[in-house]
Amino acid sequence: MASYLIGSFPSAYLAGRLVGIDIRKAGSGNIGATNVARVLGKRFGYPVFVIDVAKGFVAVKLAEAFAGTAHSSAFFVDLCGVLGAMFAVLGHSFQFGLDSKAAKSCHINRCFVALNWIPALVVGIVWIVMFQTTRYVSLASIVAVISLPIAVA
Repeated sequence: MASYLIGSFPSAYLAGRLVGIDIRKAGSGNIGATNVARVLGKRFGYPVFVIDVAKGFVAVKLAEAFAGTAHSSAFFVDLCGVLGAMFAVLGHSFQFGLDSKAAKSCHINRCFVALNWIPALVVGIVWIVMFQTTRYVSLASIVAVISLPIAVA
């Protein structure tokens, strides 16, 4: 439950509200960092992205810490971290109290920063290369999600 609530923190919505815009009614209507960057510029888009990454990181580490305090096995601690990531992504995709288009669920990549930083780094590089090559955030995100299991393996 805590991971879902952390994931549902409406950073993009709040960024829009700071300048008097309902981000759900601007641009693509999506409540994600990409739409914020398009509508409000990088000045707001980058901080929203950083907060969204932090949401995934905090949710995973909180779940792992909770499991670790019970002196659980390493497998159970890892499982709780994965569940924390899953619920943070669900919270980000279906934000509590906001009736809007869901943010994209490719944010599982962001949770991998906390779960295992090496595949997260590889996926981040793949995303950057694809975005710099094509200039399409959506294509870069799709390719990054596809590359995740390969990077983990």
